[in-house]
Amino acid sequence: MSISETMAVLSRSKLVIPYPSRMYWSNITRRDKALCFVLNRGYFEAPNCETILCILDDIQSDTVKFIGSIEKVQLKSGVVVYRQFVVFKSLKAMLNLCRASGVSFELGKDFHITLDSMENCFSEMKTMKQYASKFREPVDVWLTNCCIIHINELSKGLRFSCNLDDRVNRILYKRSGYLDRSPFLLSSINKEDRKSVFFVETDINDGRLYSMRILDKNDLVYGYTTANVKKDKKKGY
Repeated sequence: MSISETMAVLSRSKLVIPYPSRMYWSNITRRDKALCFVLNRGYFEAPNCETILCILDDIQSDTVKFIGSIEKVQLKSGVVVYRQFVVFKSLKAMLNLCRASGVSFELGKDFHITLDSMENCFSEMKTMKQYASKFREPVDVWLTNCCIIHINELSKGLRFSCNLDDRVNRILYKRSGYLDRSPFLLSSINKEDRKSVFFVETDINDGRLYSMRILDKNDLVYGYTTANVKKDKKKGY
């Protein structure tokens, strides 16, 4: 294929994350933890086998593991595509690899925080429902929306479009402090040594996201941390 033909095919190739993994508690200090969304699995999709093989060759990394073999899938529209499932330790690193390879990124049509996703934080359900009720939303809808906003913020920070701006603007329409007590987005995780890093690059000056005054994004007065929840409970929230 010519360079232009190759670029055209790559533009139709993508990394899809169909659903989030189980939420995770990331250590901040010995006494404080942050609840985090986890996106660490998905699949690459391309219009032909040659392209999927090129993508896999480009995405070689010790933080990425390919699962099973390449699958040939016929979509409901009748179009045939090729898929390779993948798990990865770092969402941020994976998005950077996709951007460098010309591969787009999107969430699955049914992307949603489910009870399975919340398995590690069932004890927090009552508190999360209280936070969600501020926006008159069920807890799963609020959590899903928070996760989508975080993904969009990360993508913008990496200058990598994921076409979520319109969806996020609809979520945040006439809202204030939507992420005040949102879980964070886990940027990377290594379950072997239990090391994790979460993303704190959201716009702290956007009133739609945070209603409180935040002078330093690394001073975690915002977000769903055990310390912040404890403070809220003492205030009778």
